[in-house]
Amino acid sequence: MKQRLPATLLSLLLAFTLVLAMGTAVTAEETWTEVNSADALATALQEGGNIKLTGNIDISERQSWTVGSGVNVVLDLNNFTISSSCAVSNNYIIVVNGGSLTITDNSTEKGGKIEATDKSYGYGIQLRGNGSSFTLLAGTIQTTQETVDIYDSASSCSIDISGGKLVSTADNVLGVRGSETTVDITGGEMESAGRTGVYISNYGEPDSIIFNMTGGTLTHTGGRSGAIQMYKGATLTVGGTAEIKSTSSYAVQVQEDTILNVEGGALISESYCAVSCGETSTVNISGGEISALGRQSTTSGAIAAEDNADVTITGGSVSGTGNAVYAEDNSTVSISGEETSITTSATGSNYQSVKSTSSGNIIVTGGTFTKGGNSDDSVGAYIPEDSNLTQNENGEVLPTEKAVAQVDGGKAYTSLDDAIKAAANGETITLLKNIELEKYIISGTNTVIDLAGYTITAPDDSYIIVVAGGCSFTLNDSSEEGTGALTGGTGDNSHAGAVTVQNGGSFTMNGGNIIGNTGTTSAAGVSLGSNSSFTMTGGSITDNTSTGNIQAGVYANRASTVTISGNVNITGNVGNGSGTEVDSDLWLDTLSGATLKIGEDGLAEDARIGVYVNGGVDDVKNFTDTYESGKATTENFISNRTKYYVIEVETEDGVAAAMTLYKSAAPTASLAPGSYVGTQTVALSTTTSPSLTKIYYTTDGSDPKTSETTQTYTEPLTIDKTMTVKAYTSGLQGEYLASDVAEFAYTITASHEDNCPSADYTDVDTGAWYHEAIDFAIENDLMNGVGDNIFNPDGNLSRAMMVRILWNMEDQPTNVSGSYSDVVAGAWYEKAVLWATANNIVNGYPDGSFGPDNSITRQEMAAILYRYAQFKEYDMTAEDDLTRFPDGDETAEWAETFVRWAVAEGLLNGRDDGTLDPAGTATRAEVAQIFMNYCEKIAK
Repeated sequence: MKQRLPATLLSLLLAFTLVLAMGTAVTAEETWTEVNSADALATALQEGGNIKLTGNIDISERQSWTVGSGVNVVLDLNNFTISSSCAVSNNYIIVVNGGSLTITDNSTEKGGKIEATDKSYGYGIQLRGNGSSFTLLAGTIQTTQETVDIYDSASSCSIDISGGKLVSTADNVLGVRGSETTVDITGGEMESAGRTGVYISNYGEPDSIIFNMTGGTLTHTGGRSGAIQMYKGATLTVGGTAEIKSTSSYAVQVQEDTILNVEGGALISESYCAVSCGETSTVNISGGEISALGRQSTTSGAIAAEDNADVTITGGSVSGTGNAVYAEDNSTVSISGEETSITTSATGSNYQSVKSTSSGNIIVTGGTFTKGGNSDDSVGAYIPEDSNLTQNENGEVLPTEKAVAQVDGGKAYTSLDDAIKAAANGETITLLKNIELEKYIISGTNTVIDLAGYTITAPDDSYIIVVAGGCSFTLNDSSEEGTGALTGGTGDNSHAGAVTVQNGGSFTMNGGNIIGNTGTTSAAGVSLGSNSSFTMTGGSITDNTSTGNIQAGVYANRASTVTISGNVNITGNVGNGSGTEVDSDLWLDTLSGATLKIGEDGLAEDARIGVYVNGGVDDVKNFTDTYESGKATTENFISNRTKYYVIEVETEDGVAAAMTLYKSAAPTASLAPGSYVGTQTVALSTTTSPSLTKIYYTTDGSDPKTSETTQTYTEPLTIDKTMTVKAYTSGLQGEYLASDVAEFAYTITASHEDNCPSADYTDVDTGAWYHEAIDFAIENDLMNGVGDNIFNPDGNLSRAMMVRILWNMEDQPTNVSGSYSDVVAGAWYEKAVLWATANNIVNGYPDGSFGPDNSITRQEMAAILYRYAQFKEYDMTAEDDLTRFPDGDETAEWAETFVRWAVAEGLLNGRDDGTLDPAGTATRAEVAQIFMNYCEKIAK
């Protein structure tokens, strides 16, 4: 086989040389030997090179026209004719014996011709010896006997036909023999009226002769052995636009130890079957058209298999006026493929699209089968009983409607569970339709599911898949559109909505989408257990939502490992951070050892991964293992929280790189944006350590990152007119620590004395921050002074005062109950305390006292307001994260729920120094402000 390559390359080089020679007129005249006689042609063929006919040559005797070993000849017929009437047995006009011959016609008319006219001894061109080659580019070779022949004992010979025409009036146009022979036909015409059009035989192994036809036509109009007859030791491959046609016999006859591959083109018989195969031959059909147009035998077909032939049809079309496929005498025909079409135009009961005798074997697992334009129902006899396949009204053989999955392209199953159990380790389970799956546990060592464009949906209130500890699961999507999905899952305390990987398990996602899943107190998309792993090389995890947990897309914790590469997408997932929606795509619990790795193939340019990394406010950390520089960029990563920024840093050796996460929190203001009366004071603070950052701001509404009016924050701001404060936190180490810009808009109205509800109180400063709130409390009968025209705004509010305000808000109801050891009968607060007790708004102390005169703490006030809101049946779902306050962890355990709610609703804010001060007392002015906020935001 290795000897074929030089001959083929040599032919190509000669053809290329010819093209170059014809490109320049002067070069062509200088390099072509012109001949117009038999002797001159004989000499030129011996010497080699480019030969051009300048006249017709007629011969009647044997000539010694030979192209010898190592001689390369290009013969331009130039619209002239070489005609032989010699009547000598086996007298070939030209013999190629180890050399290379290319026939062309560079004339405009292309009428050049080589002909052998004797009706018994009219032979054309023969290849002998070792390494001979023949190429036909243009012109006609017409004989009565074999037109082009490769001798039996020849070796490593080749024929290439891309144009021109071969004609035999009484025999084959090609006789292909010898060993290590190759034939490539990409164009041109061949016509034969002989016993067979092309005869191929070697008496060797199937790879002794390799014959490829991807273009051109072969038309056979003579005998009964076929347009092509293959016998002992050859492989024929037909594809492209090739057409093989016989009006009197087979298109191709495949016999003893030969292989026919049909990948395209057309095989047509107008008399017999198009393909006849027998004697242990092999036929593989994956494309093209095979047609038998004339014969209507009940014991044959467009493809007729006998005598241990093996036929496999996976594509293309087979059609006949009789049976389309026929099998007998221990032959086997296997038919599959969605694009396969088997058709008979016959309507009689003796004809079928596929038909077998008792000694033949036909197996159908796919394709479309029709008879007379309708579904051929007789095909059901050839569908294996255990295949779970059926035939629909259009004649298509498909998995039954109940089949949901197929194992490695074979047997189909009515449930995914059955398919998974039947699959061997690593075999692919392919979905055949959209299915519903509920709380399924994968316990195999290597379970592979191909979504194939279909969707797995969970029923209501159910998660989808759990990968058991130590087991592995691979998710693929072979569909071109990549629309397969896991969706609709709902997680619980222990499971993610879509995929949960338990301790030591592994999940590989090469395609598909994890989308539209929900977590309650869990992740919505993927959750990884201790020492588990998640590898993602394709697909997307997006639009998953956790309603009760901050982790939404992928949650990696407890020494789990996430490895990403390729064009992956983990974005658009939303978690719940203490009642506030937060972007939460890939949530890495780095504090418990979770690791992110960049895969060997690196990330595609368009890959996008949102990253959420936990840790203290001053953390600056690597969140990936080191990887080869260039396999990821900062553009691949999106910060899930505005205080996070991603950069790439080189390691000490300068070869590897790592993604490093910096975080810088945007500033917060001590005074909520809104409308106020009189001058206000606003303190700005950030949870990021002052040692790493500073706060920069503007008060004219311009962007502090670019404005010339930007100032550095050093002390609380005085807000004495309507203005918008814009501020951001910036790191001392560069732009990567800069936060987003926070905006605080304040509307200030001048203080006034006329008709001011608090005007009669001598200690109320109408220019102070609390003025509007105290007016509101007085106007709405929530609070009064403490006597002697004193309101005491800076005095601490007692517990009795707190419940009296709520009692006033309820129009002083009379349904009261309970008693306390220190609540005096008839006291101004008695009914308020007992009403609040009756409605579970307040509780006393363990010793039975209420402590009416005790100053109320901020966390006690949060608890009373929370219970009052419950009493009013308001929405109680809001919740904030107390860790943003440096003393948030000092909140009493019993009060955490109440304080988180109060902070989220804006009822409690930080002190000027940024602390929460949960155990601190509240002044009467502060309480007035809180109740005004409560009425405007919650009780509205």
